[in-house]
Amino acid sequence: MSTGVDIPDLEFIVFLRAIKSRILFEQMLGCGTRKGEKFTDKSHFTVFDCFGGTLLEYFRQATAITAEPPEQTSRTIVEIIEDIWNNRDRDYNTRCLVKRLRRIEKEMSAEARDEFAAFIPEGDVGRFATELPRRLAQDFTETMKLLRDPRFQDLLTSITKKERPLAQEHFAEFEKRYGVDPNGKSKRRDTGAEGRFRKFHIGEIKGRDYKLDITWLKDESLEDADELPEPQDLASGAITELEAAVDDLKEIAALLEASVS
Repeated sequence: MSTGVDIPDLEFIVFLRAIKSRILFEQMLGCGTRKGEKFTDKSHFTVFDCFGGTLLEYFRQATAITAEPPEQTSRTIVEIIEDIWNNRDRDYNTRCLVKRLRRIEKEMSAEARDEFAAFIPEGDVGRFATELPRRLAQDFTETMKLLRDPRFQDLLTSITKKERPLAQEHFAEFEKRYGVDPNGKSKRRDTGAEGRFRKFHIGEIKGRDYKLDITWLKDESLEDADELPEPQDLASGAITELEAAVDDLKEIAALLEASVS
């Protein structure tokens, strides 16, 4: 799996053959960095080195990726909220808060969602994060009253995270579909447009210019228009994400400048 593979929900990358190409290695790792689409709570991916860790150690020593991230003062979410309240670079800190809230949404348990429901509709922290810039613009005082509520802040800083440890049963369906032949020559069955396992003839893949667009994994719940946020909130959320991306690029630029100097 290297070029032409697009599986946003990929959480595990297994290196079964030794490679020496840094470009190929980074392409393969990059497949795991996509944000989840069907499983939107994806927060990381796991790499399995089947060579006793020697492959990862090789690229740790052989690549130019040696620069350390720039040192920054770590702020708590409460401190970010206070900076917004005191109008310290409000736009930037709002983007920081939106990112923290989305991280909480991805990691929190069902119990935590129930607790947040006492403060925001259905405990939907993700939607609250998307709407936050508009809320602050329209009613700053009332929105800050909620954000600065000690009980709400206590939830933000002590959420119960969901547990999803990797276990043998997670591989059961894959092993069943893969078959008993270790070389991958077992006959397989296409599970259809709604299934998680598809089978394509090489001619079909060639017709796609060898690019696999996994559209059959689309989350059908996203097609319910009644469940979608308001258009202005979607636009605001997109702007916030783009601005956050710019902030990340600035941090990378600072990192590169520091490594050169």
